Amino acid sequence: MYTRAQGFSLAVVFACAVACASAGAQSPMPTPIMEVGRPWLTAIAYSPDGGALAALTREWLELLDPDTYEPVARFGRGGSEVAFSPDGSEIAVFGNGTAWSVYDATTMELKEEHLVSPSTYAISADWRRVAYAEGDVVYVWDRDEQAVTSTLSGDPEPLLDTLESGFSVSSQRVTRLVFHPDGVRLLVGSYRSTVALWDTSTGEVAQHYEIGTWVQRIAVHPDGWEFAAQTYDDRTLAWRFGDSEPRPLNTVIATSTLTTLRYGAEGVYLWSAGNGLVHRLNLGDNTEATGQALAGASGPSLATSRLTLRPGHNQVASVASGGIAVWSADTLEFERLVDRAWGAGQTLDAAYAPRRGEVITFGRVARRWRGPDARVVHTYEFPESLRDVETSADGETAVAPMLDEIRVFDTATGDVLLALPGGGLPRRYALSPSGLFLATWTDRRTTVWSVASGERVVTVHTPNTGILPFAFTPDDRRLVLLNPFGEDFLRVWDIYTDTIQARVPGGPFAATERGVIQAFLPNDGSTNGLLEMRLVGQEEPLSAIKPPVGVPRTFVYNDLAIDPSGRFIMLREEYFEEPRVRARFHSVDTGALLREVPFSAPIRFAADGEHLFAGGPNGGRALYRTDEFLGLVLADVSARGKLLTPWADVKRTRMLPNYPNPFNPETWIPFDLAEAGPATVTVYDAVGRAVRRIDLGYTTAGSHRTRDRAAYWDGRNDAGEPVASGAYVAEFSSGSVSQTRRITLAK
Repeated sequence: MYTRAQGFSLAVVFACAVACASAGAQSPMPTPIMEVGRPWLTAIAYSPDGGALAALTREWLELLDPDTYEPVARFGRGGSEVAFSPDGSEIAVFGNGTAWSVYDATTMELKEEHLVSPSTYAISADWRRVAYAEGDVVYVWDRDEQAVTSTLSGDPEPLLDTLESGFSVSSQRVTRLVFHPDGVRLLVGSYRSTVALWDTSTGEVAQHYEIGTWVQRIAVHPDGWEFAAQTYDDRTLAWRFGDSEPRPLNTVIATSTLTTLRYGAEGVYLWSAGNGLVHRLNLGDNTEATGQALAGASGPSLATSRLTLRPGHNQVASVASGGIAVWSADTLEFERLVDRAWGAGQTLDAAYAPRRGEVITFGRVARRWRGPDARVVHTYEFPESLRDVETSADGETAVAPMLDEIRVFDTATGDVLLALPGGGLPRRYALSPSGLFLATWTDRRTTVWSVASGERVVTVHTPNTGILPFAFTPDDRRLVLLNPFGEDFLRVWDIYTDTIQARVPGGPFAATERGVIQAFLPNDGSTNGLLEMRLVGQEEPLSAIKPPVGVPRTFVYNDLAIDPSGRFIMLREEYFEEPRVRARFHSVDTGALLREVPFSAPIRFAADGEHLFAGGPNGGRALYRTDEFLGLVLADVSARGKLLTPWADVKRTRMLPNYPNPFNPETWIPFDLAEAGPATVTVYDAVGRAVRRIDLGYTTAGSHRTRDRAAYWDGRNDAGEPVASGAYVAEFSSGSVSQTRRITLAK
């Protein structure tokens, strides 16, 4: 089995939880609490008889019933291009990074697999030859002879020095390959001002077609008498083979958004797709028709790509924002959007709401998943696809940029709780653990807002030229700011007194219940190249850990993450052997290596500090308990999908979600206590005023989760008066531990 690396985000450390490879013995990968969604949908293709629809994802290939869109079979590896043979007996998959493959369409068995990693592919109409490019060289593979029978190189036309987009010419110089229907001639598009027509039997260029710039897409008429090219400077040209000049065509869709250009099977129409549109041009009378993909009856348009026509049926389909958009081929009337949660299984933006026992995934659509079978219990749409979503510790509230605003919303309903208008988006934002406060940073100012009232609570003038990361402490009362420019300094601000409580050199951090945990790699070599884990305010480091391998020092901080509980650190590193990219998990307190996994899909610590998201065994987004994922505890034998607890005495003091929540008028606040001692619960309103103090007195160590042992609040203030409905913060304190949770008094 071969692995492949995907892109890496500076905001989050990635890894894979599907397989486990470590130098030492490790516990088996546990079964996830819940696995949601599917891998991203990359391409689709109808079979020649219209009786099947191939849906290619990043991880595998599915065959769907083209009428119900229900899956019929799943097999093979993922990629970016899929095609049926003319007789429908074979399916080819291209662009998975390491190979191209051919499968039997009936048995789904692998017939051929070729380990190459080219920039582009083409397969001849008779399926005898496959052309692929590596750099500036094109190879032609003969499937009958099972060998490369032709190598095309040495195009005499000069490369364009630079592109108008500002990108320099890369080593990927061949950008498009398309076979002529005769299976011998091959059109080659590259970073040249021409498209070359090669004769693969002789290895010679038969003709150059002067385009003037490089081409985005090329298509050849099924009768072989012309080809169409979409150029970088936004022209669509039709060029008859043998002619000296092309004729312009109108495809409506701008080059920057055009994703598909193809002739219909009969050669009557030229089809194109992109920017939420499909366009059809009649080559005989130049009449046009355009259809638009909508999320709903009046919803936003969807991005469209990979257009495919259903033979024998009046349908055309394309990939559309993670789903499949279907139109009438005659009228181009939009018929439906097939949404099977493709991509939801690999999104970075997911949250866990322990009280509801739900995973929420965010994109253009938010989905709430529940239960061991990961059923979708509710969906709601956003005006645009979301990115960079942050959530409260309980997963009940989230914040994200939308339509030039920063919006805080309820993850259960999608209802907007606070919207800060544009005029220049804040460069950074953070939601407090309770979900009651939002902090935004822009123009050297950090402003804290009340989510409930929308009022400004405080503005802190920060000297930083950039803030990353940027977070509240668990008590909602302090902000931790890291300046990543120049010398790294971490500052802890008291937002109510406008004072700096700490200013220390450092790197990425987690604002945890026991304090601010940070990672620090000094410039002076004083740690012998080791990454120190520190507790701000404590002189001696907690531990020292080997930094990521294969990562320059200036990028080390981009390749690690500390979990919200402050117990674990995750580091991404590169190796020369397979798998090339791995992630290491260490104990923050001891530096011990806990687990090492290959990199393949995103992994992210959940905001509650108890769970993490990783790639699941079925290619989806899986929720694990962090301790169980790292092999630190035995899981309870309770049913999957419930919050798992270890078989052990209480090791850590922690506050648990209150029940019921929302409530009216009473609620119970459970907690675990590692050491006996005095304990209190203080309830604060939305602007931080204490309304009720519940003194629990001297409390024994252990679990206090039942109604007879948990803290009880009757919804009244210290004067015995009922408080108003709304959001509150309950703060549990015992010894040096102080934790908060948002609670809601319903009307």
